[in-house]
Amino acid sequence: MLLPALTLMLAACGGSFTSNSDNDTAIEPGVFSLEEATVADIHAAFRGELLQDNGEPLNCEALANLYIQRIFAYDKTPQPSGGLAIRSVLAINPLAIEQAKALDALYARDGGIGDRPIHCMPILLKDNYDTYDYPSTQGSYSMLGHQAGVDANSVAGLRKAGGLILGKANQDEFAFWTTGFSNRGIQVTNPYNTSQSPAGSSSGTGAAIAANFALGGTGSDTCQSIRHPSSVNGLVGIRPSLGVISQHGIFPLSHQRDTGGPMTRTVSDAALMLDAMAGVDFRDPKTLAFPSELRPDSYTDFLDRGQHGLQGKNIGIVRQLGDNSEAAGTDAQGALIAEALSTMEALGATVYDVYLPGFESKGAGSRHYDMNEYFVTFEAEGGNSPRACVSSLAVALAGGDVAHGRDICEGLDGIIETGRVGLRTAPLLATVAVDDLNRAPTEEELADIIAMREYTTQQMDTLLDENGAQVFD
Repeated sequence: MLLPALTLMLAACGGSFTSNSDNDTAIEPGVFSLEEATVADIHAAFRGELLQDNGEPLNCEALANLYIQRIFAYDKTPQPSGGLAIRSVLAINPLAIEQAKALDALYARDGGIGDRPIHCMPILLKDNYDTYDYPSTQGSYSMLGHQAGVDANSVAGLRKAGGLILGKANQDEFAFWTTGFSNRGIQVTNPYNTSQSPAGSSSGTGAAIAANFALGGTGSDTCQSIRHPSSVNGLVGIRPSLGVISQHGIFPLSHQRDTGGPMTRTVSDAALMLDAMAGVDFRDPKTLAFPSELRPDSYTDFLDRGQHGLQGKNIGIVRQLGDNSEAAGTDAQGALIAEALSTMEALGATVYDVYLPGFESKGAGSRHYDMNEYFVTFEAEGGNSPRACVSSLAVALAGGDVAHGRDICEGLDGIIETGRVGLRTAPLLATVAVDDLNRAPTEEELADIIAMREYTTQQMDTLLDENGAQVFD
């Protein structure tokens, strides 16, 4: 789904302690507001340019407590207007305050944020991201106690950049749905209208950031799971090209399609998070397609609207995608997309219709293989979990011969055998269990994916501007 027109918020709020040349009086600091705060706002508050509404200065520990208090006040409580509870947060990291204090110590040592561009940015992770300090459960009771030994690569990047991992957000169980329902957290609601869908599968992250329960969050996207909840919750969600962010430590649905990405309320904060999450990781060969020399120094470099804005840019809108001849949306959705396109044109872009009648969705390997491969890496890196594979029965039927070195998964080691997968999700997980657990991607399948990409490129290459030049080169 195409995101609505986005507002670029770059300037911090409030005043500063600068001298007034006329009367040499200090400008009074402004008031820090938790609602709609940005990274720039919290850093201004840490410098003393903004104060809490009680007149107290802000530090990382105080900020973490403010967000935690807000979560406890609103997330599980029906709204005074009669709205439902949001139910977006599964758990608060019990070490969050301790880690916030450590970030305060670093701030004092460095006299500022140092080399941590998202210093003390409170972040909620989708529940399929591994962290060394708190379990991830994929929104399922069957995965309780699934404790990683190391952070997911992208989480490690967020921490290195100064991010504060506040906790884990709800998601559709095992990311199978796009409606915001998990067996653990039940139904996530949209904080703007709790009778409406929050979308998914990164539903908890989308609703939580919209409700100001954190500054930023992570999602994972196989087909629309970052973009859809970002759209309906009024957020900026980035699904990067496969390989920009490592898949390491993110419980998979399909390794040929999955990617993590940031979800925030502003473009600038999304760019900061993408800086931290992206990078080459030899545990994920897909990242090698984007070596360091092909990556920007910072995605924030592209926030200069004068240099990188829409003026003079060509935008393609997909009008047909395979059998779908209404790919640009219908009814109210179509009207919103049309309005967004008009806004882009007003900002200087030229919009071209793109038709892809021969498009087919291509995959490779099997979900069973990808999930079991995750368990092998998880265990090798010191993870401790009551689960070891999708189905121990499937392992037994395969003669105990499982690819990638995992040959012990018995009884309740299998997710299916626990009987604790939600009734809504169990049939879908069963379709994974009956798939070939040793079927890695074949060269033919990978070639088909490349061919479909080439088809799309060729179709776009046929579009010419008024001077007969290719629109997309």
